Amino acid sequence: MAAGTALTAATTAPVAAADVIFVRCSFSVDQPFVYELNGASYVGARMRADNCETNLPSTPLKFGLDIQAGYGTQDAGVTESFTNAYEKWIDVSNGGSYVVDFPSDDRLVALRPGVFLASGRVSSNIEGWERPKFIDAKAVTWGVDWGTMTRIG
Repeated sequence: MAAGTALTAATTAPVAAADVIFVRCSFSVDQPFVYELNGASYVGARMRADNCETNLPSTPLKFGLDIQAGYGTQDAGVTESFTNAYEKWIDVSNGGSYVVDFPSDDRLVALRPGVFLASGRVSSNIEGWERPKFIDAKAVTWGVDWGTMTRIG
């Protein structure tokens, strides 16, 4: 499911409507996936920004993604958990589309039985948009069957 997010900010001085700064992209987070590296299996995730529009010559956006891992078994439940937070700056241009794979450093997430959640956010150094905007989150399980969640209400 794609989440559309627009970063739009006016300049600080009173200006005409044509001077409004804008950045718009259709952002999404893919479901976590498995990949191989040096014979071992790891969990990764991907963020996308498609059909970007901006009226700035250079628009750096910071893609942030958290990968949460909860290792465990059906009998024992989650016995170990952690979150790795990753960030990468992308210079977005008008008409551009971008794909960023995480992890983007040496903090790998080993594939073991459990649940994995990828949660994405985006921010910018454009005035008024420094705080991260939530994009989407996707979860998967691997090697366990914990059943379905019960809906209350």
